[in-house]
Amino acid sequence: MSKAAATERGLDFETHLQKTDAWYASMRVGATWSGDKVLVERSRGRVLGVHLIGPGAEGQVNLFAMAMKAGLTANQTNGLNFAYPSFASDIGHMV
Repeated sequence: MSKAAATERGLDFETHLQKTDAWYASMRVGATWSGDKVLVERSRGRVLGVHLIGPGAEGQVNLFAMAMKAGLTANQTNGLNFAYPSFASDIGHMV
């Protein structure tokens, strides 16, 4: 879900926006730019939407989609442990 769609639906949410090119998972593959934007509903902690750019984004977005489909909150998603170093291991720092 985009910020515009969440606003249009009247949802109260916060936006987590950050560059991640200085994170080890990105640096180890020579990424010059990577980042994420995660929308989290304030009242229930639901992850409403995720926008990713950079290497590993295809795997990260699939894991976020699975967590969202399973109804995990941002805190529960943050608690998932993935092998390090991997792009999946960065997910907990995005929410």
